[in-house]
Amino acid sequence: MSRIYLFGAAFAAVVLAGAGFYLYRNRQLFNPTSDQNLANQAVTGVVQSLTGDPNQTLGGWFFDLFNPEAGLAEGERHVAPGVIMREAAPAGASFGGWLSELFSSSSPVPSELEPLPPSDAPLWP
Repeated sequence: MSRIYLFGAAFAAVVLAGAGFYLYRNRQLFNPTSDQNLANQAVTGVVQSLTGDPNQTLGGWFFDLFNPEAGLAEGERHVAPGVIMREAAPAGASFGGWLSELFSSSSPVPSELEPLPPSDAPLWP
């Protein structure tokens, strides 16, 4: 009977040593601060399949959920996941309206242009 207990104890020691070696070799799978741990990979996989975005994480999904307009410029809006629409600019408002103001009739235009210096003259005095 003592041989059975001795064999059981030796078998348990081998199993525990093998489990310890496995955990040591794959410690990143169980490290709670690693992005390679099993729980993080499972949750990220579910979030990516639900959102259709292969780069989405749980934290990024929560941020997008509660901040839908984050990262959008003025006049832009989300239409669908990954699709951003920009409002059409009113006529004559290209370049923010500064170009039309530059060439409007109220802009001062010089009546005479200053002639260039002769080619042999120094450019700086």
